[in-house]
This record gives sequence, structure tokens and C-alpha cells, in this order.
Amino acid sequence: SLAQCLGIFGGHIADKILGLRYSIYLGGIMIAIGHIILTFVSTDYALYLSLAFIAAGTGLFTTNCTALLGEFYKQNDPRRNSGYTLFYVGRNLGGFSAAVLCAFIADKYGWHYGFMLAAIGMFLGLAVLFKFRHILESKGHKPAGVKLKTVAFSVKAVLLSALVFAVFIY
Repeated sequence: SLAQCLGIFGGHIADKILGLRYSIYLGGIMIAIGHIILTFVSTDYALYLSLAFIAAGTGLFTTNCTALLGEFYKQNDPRRNSGYTLFYVGRNLGGFSAAVLCAFIADKYGWHYGFMLAAIGMFLGLAVLFKFRHILESKGHKPAGVKLKTVAFSVKAVLLSALVFAVFIY
């Protein structure tokens, strides 16, 4: 799927320009934007655009969450496997419960409300990550020497890439 292929680019952007934290924030915001588009607009092109935002956001979000966790463990740390197991169990439980809850709301009140709930959930998750960012210590920051103009250009390019992906999906 496009979202999984874009993880390669999301990892590259995080490694070279934005850092893991900002890539995760930007990816989560893009996923939420995709769900918001599905909430309020009911055209074919809006569907493609929302899927493109979700795919591009997933490419930034998913792989970099895993990479950020990896920064907490040395290569031979015996806790490393347990940390990843806990991470994936939490991620799968969250994904499963979100799918059930959003589908229930969508069935009861309409799909637009289900998508809005998904957007709210993503924003809440990002807010929790931001509020407790001190737990991350100094991990996941942007690489040294990257200029603000480069970061701004990269963010614009990532956002505009969703338009290009929407055309590909169409």
C-alpha cells in the first residue's frame, strides 16, 4: 500500500531534516486532516485527497514512532524486545478499539461522525505526546545543522505531496 511505501520517505525526512518528533507530529496532523476532509466533504476528489493525506501522514508517523522507541535501547539491551512487544500490543489494541468505536459511531450516527472521532482521537494522541514530551528526554530532535528554511520547505513539500498522491490515487 502507498502508506507503507511512504515510510521509506518518512524515515528519510526524519533522519535528514525534521527529526523523529516533528515527523511524528506532522504525520499525525496529516492523518487527522485526512479524516477531517472525510468528515466535511463528500466529493470523489475529497475522498482521494483525504486518502492521500492519510497515506502521507502514515508514512511519517508509523515508522518514526518505532524509530523513536528504538532510541531508548542500546543494541544488546535485554529490555529491547519487551519494549517493542509492549509498543506493538498497545498499538494493536488502540487500533482495534478505535476501529470498533469509530465503526459503531459511524453505524449509529453516520460515517462523517466516525471520521470526526478518528480525527479527534489522533489530535488527542498528539496532545498527550506533546504534553509528556519531557519523558522523551533529548531523543528524537532534528539533526544538528539543519536550517529553519530547510525545515519550512520540507513541511510545505510534504503537505503538497498529498496533492500529488491524490492524483496518483485518482
